[in-house]
Amino acid sequence: MLSRRGQTITRTAAGLAVAALAPFSAEANPATVDYICIPALPGGNKISVDYNSGGKSIALFYPNGETLRMPIQRSGSGFRYGEGNVGIAGKGQTTITLQIAGQPARQCVTPR
Repeated sequence: MLSRRGQTITRTAAGLAVAALAPFSAEANPATVDYICIPALPGGNKISVDYNSGGKSIALFYPNGETLRMPIQRSGSGFRYGEGNVGIAGKGQTTITLQIAGQPARQCVTPR
């Protein structure tokens, strides 16, 4: 039989495990910024970026529902994140450049 403290720790650990398995949700996170990209991506022109990881990585939410976590990359000024053939760069959060290998760079701005 677990003590009351042991039961609390067990319940907390179980809750954290479920949270870790849950998919990222752009709507649930206040640190997520929506952008409109030109040219549009397959599935639409809206992406969302979750900056809520202490600057070490971001989560990119594509219009088709896919999510990509990108670690921070070295940048001369501003910021740069990348994973595989996808990168995001910018100097602020109102305008960013989305680069996907083999495709034209997309300018993405926050809707007004």
